[in-house]
Amino acid sequence: MLYPVRDTEGVLSKLQSVLPIAKRNKSKISLLGIATGKINNSLLSVNNTIKFLKVKLARQNVEYVLQDVLIDENAEDRILQACKSCDADLVAVNVTTEKPLTKIFQNNFTENVIYKSHIPVLFYRKKKPEDALIQYVTIPYPIFPV
Repeated sequence: MLYPVRDTEGVLSKLQSVLPIAKRNKSKISLLGIATGKINNSLLSVNNTIKFLKVKLARQNVEYVLQDVLIDENAEDRILQACKSCDADLVAVNVTTEKPLTKIFQNNFTENVIYKSHIPVLFYRKKKPEDALIQYVTIPYPIFPV
């Protein structure tokens, strides 16, 4: 199983979805760190995230291997190359839904991985925090402020 580590939200929480699959299938998780040159602290963030993931995986008794930590602007193609090189049978990625107006007609990161991958893709979308209105509506018995 390939677990790309990028400097994005939800990389750590994605592990909660991956762990049960890895444990059930006795899979080895290949960590692939990908930093972009656009963000100054991206490489440091990716390295710190990988260190944290190693500790979590060791505590859960899940076998892992560090493939690479590299700087690459085209993360999608690098992830797909890594899938072939480590003979992965699943790739777990974060969903990125934000599209700037200039790229409205181009695929984003997640779409590129899904469309180009020859193996199954597990994609994880980080839950957005609920705002006060949604919390108010979901309370079984609404409480009115006094």
